[in-house]
Amino acid sequence: MQFIKRLKTILQYDDISGILIYIIPSIILLLLSNIYTFLLIFYVIYQIYLFKRHKTLFYYSLFISIFLLLVYFVYYIIYKTYQAPLYIKGVITDTDDNSFLLKDGLHYFRVYYNKIEELKIGKQVSVEGRPYEIIERNVERSFSHFRNNLSKRIISDYQASNVLMNDKSITIYSLKGLIFEYIDNTFDIDSSMFIKRLVFGKQTFNSEINDSINNIGIIYLFCISGLHVGILSLLIKRLLRLFNAQEELISIILIIILIIYYFITAMSSSVTRSIIMTIISEISLLINKKMPRIDSLVYSFVICLLINPFYIFQIGFYLTYLSTLIIFLSKEKKLWKLTLLIILFTTPILLYSNQKISLFIFFNCLLFGVVFSTVFIPFTYIVLIISPFEFIYQGMINVLLGSINLFNEIDVSFYFSISNIYYLLLIYVLLFVLINRKKDNQKYKFLYILILLTLSLNYFTSSYVFFPEVSMIDVGQGDSILIRNGFDTYLIDTGVKDKYNTLTKYLNQRNIYKINAVFISHNDSDHMGDLDNLKENIKIDEMYSGLDGLDLDLKGLKFHSFALSSSNKNEGSMVLYLEIYNATFLFTGDIENEGENNILSKDIRNITFLKVAHHGSITSSKEELIKKLNPKISLISVGANNKYGHPSKEVLERLEKIDSLIYRTDNDGTIKITIMPFISYIKTYRNDELTFFERLDNHRFIIH
Repeated sequence: MQFIKRLKTILQYDDISGILIYIIPSIILLLLSNIYTFLLIFYVIYQIYLFKRHKTLFYYSLFISIFLLLVYFVYYIIYKTYQAPLYIKGVITDTDDNSFLLKDGLHYFRVYYNKIEELKIGKQVSVEGRPYEIIERNVERSFSHFRNNLSKRIISDYQASNVLMNDKSITIYSLKGLIFEYIDNTFDIDSSMFIKRLVFGKQTFNSEINDSINNIGIIYLFCISGLHVGILSLLIKRLLRLFNAQEELISIILIIILIIYYFITAMSSSVTRSIIMTIISEISLLINKKMPRIDSLVYSFVICLLINPFYIFQIGFYLTYLSTLIIFLSKEKKLWKLTLLIILFTTPILLYSNQKISLFIFFNCLLFGVVFSTVFIPFTYIVLIISPFEFIYQGMINVLLGSINLFNEIDVSFYFSISNIYYLLLIYVLLFVLINRKKDNQKYKFLYILILLTLSLNYFTSSYVFFPEVSMIDVGQGDSILIRNGFDTYLIDTGVKDKYNTLTKYLNQRNIYKINAVFISHNDSDHMGDLDNLKENIKIDEMYSGLDGLDLDLKGLKFHSFALSSSNKNEGSMVLYLEIYNATFLFTGDIENEGENNILSKDIRNITFLKVAHHGSITSSKEELIKKLNPKISLISVGANNKYGHPSKEVLERLEKIDSLIYRTDNDGTIKITIMPFISYIKTYRNDELTFFERLDNHRFIIH
């Protein structure tokens, strides 16, 4: 296979040129070790390997990776310590339905404003207002607004009360504003939507179109990437050659156009990568020194992270570089073989991030990839300049959307999660060794079995727990508590209905597709609002709600329930008492005075873990009850900055008075408790923790 020969030729080349690709894993391991500390061991092992492989390469790798780590920390300190003032100014680089991006020097603000229609891209503005806090769910591997902002160099969200515009200002973004105005005035809504998305990377599709594109696995075709930049560069070169321009002049003009193009697009990692690589290629032509494509890939990787080290949080960042690497290493002339190789190497990342992949992804990518590269994207650039062709473009859009909807209807997805980054890393190491083997060497056959064993072990260790776990999931202002024991899974409440499907994704990441029993404490939306969505995606064996006297002994988990008959939904909450080994839990729903009196009448005292009633409301958790229960650990599920003022100061003081250790989802994020005989291990998770030092306090052992 030519791919293997090419790979071996590059990786066994003695000179530094051509093997700089070894630097990329070193950088990734060191930067990600800030989040996944255990990766530091892999980094050290990899550096030892590099030292033995090629000493000069080792020094290059060590210097570059440590230098980028320092850049990472500089950016981190800037973002963490920044306090947005009451007055900001800059240039508008993009607008959305209810917000706009404001560029102030090297940083961006996402500004929320209720009069977006009055603003124009490219205008200098002064903004009065206040910092705007995004309330997000602190759930491991869930969508993080904080990290998403960092990856886009957005230093703060801002709520504008007044915006003053300087009509005389002219910036590079004024060109973007004029182009968008031309598109809106020239094309119908559908054509305008596609042109803005494909040419400028603007998020114009509604959720229905986005979901369909995601489901069939072709979302990358609608993001500006090397394909788009390559086609644009080719069109520019051919156009300039029609005017008999010299090659040196063509390269200079192309570089200038691409720099301008970079600033007026969404500046994603994929467009950054492709533009930098194209510019490097053109510069090498100008100085008559051809650079290996692998080296240009490495240089662009380093430059990307110098521009923004938090690209490391974008899945698209890894996909764009991995796909490009496969294309460079492969000499496959058959498109279907190249597509298959790319899918093989990108699927692990997709399973890590999305937990599912289309079974027809190869066919979908091959078919739509050919159509996009040969017809749709080139014609999009052409119709932008020659608008009379719009009626043809509109017909193409109708056919495309119809095809996407059809393929989405007949599509079948494969659900599987690569549960943590260590399995992901191991799979890629095995794939690398596999493709780098000697073609007829029989001893490498065991690698196929080892990859299957790794995937099986990944599934087993994610869906099975050796010790029982109780997790209070951060679902905002609501309750959702996951209990796991071996392969069995139980859920107390579902939280509110969530557009990000936080609860379902949390379960899928752990390869949980069946719940043995769901307990609904009462019918408030913050306790059962996401139940319908849960039923659509997860098989539920049993449902329990509002029961009194329920006794269950489920493989060592002893549940007992009690509840009052009350017209007040809060007072009628089902209370669950749970024993695991010698640890005890009391889940209290939203009970208030009557429900608490009911608990006082029971022989329950000195519990280990208390789920504080009604999110810490002053109407619950009276002092008499707190003293009797005397919980070692108090758990409060509550939304950040909620309008109810939960948890109340008085309740917190009562808990502190008995020296109960308090955990809150608004401060601590998702809280996971692993219960062992005589001892429990508590771990918390927040999306905004970016260094090892921030996570030192997130681990604690408690003796029962």
